[in-house]
Amino acid sequence: MMKKKNFFTGSVFQFYVPEIKKFAFCKFFDFRHLSEFHGLLAQVFDKFSETEENSIEDLKTVDWLFGPRSMHKWPNLRKDTGWKSLGILSGKEDEIVPDFKATELSPSVVEDESKLGRWYALHNLNETEDCEYYQVKHLETKILTTSSLGLVWRTGMEYCRINKLPVNEYYDLDDDTGKRSMYRQMINVPIYKTIPKEIRGKALPPIKAKVSGG
Repeated sequence: MMKKKNFFTGSVFQFYVPEIKKFAFCKFFDFRHLSEFHGLLAQVFDKFSETEENSIEDLKTVDWLFGPRSMHKWPNLRKDTGWKSLGILSGKEDEIVPDFKATELSPSVVEDESKLGRWYALHNLNETEDCEYYQVKHLETKILTTSSLGLVWRTGMEYCRINKLPVNEYYDLDDDTGKRSMYRQMINVPIYKTIPKEIRGKALPPIKAKVSGG
């Protein structure tokens, strides 16, 4: 088993999603030199497996399921957690720091975050820029995923969404505030594969006002 001190950008993990009874996969990116609190990121591959034995080679050409999430810590690899390391998968885009969206209010408490007020684009995990909501609506929100369980929830919910399954039949969205918060974060971003590749992880520039002729 890999020790945590040997984890770094490119580390790939397999985890089990009990609600949908499938195995899923994610990759970690370590940007804590830019932000100690929000710099550990994880992104889930758009691939699921019915079996526990899987190869990292099968992930080399797989797209992402959703945008990167800010993680509190590396996953726990105890046998009873359902997580295990598959090794290292390096890529040319590993050093590209994604943008996030941020607001002064908590977007996880509303079903339609477009109704919230002031928005920011977060660049390099530590630089904020005032913007309009349309510039960042396709980005993940700067919210710390405090445990690996949160990433598991989001993965299962996203699987339900793209396969048109009723999320509320798999997850308690009425009484479980953590799951409800994760669900609301999900529905406020487009399905990842529908986002044009050229703007994934990037805030849009402002639309310039037309100058009328004299």
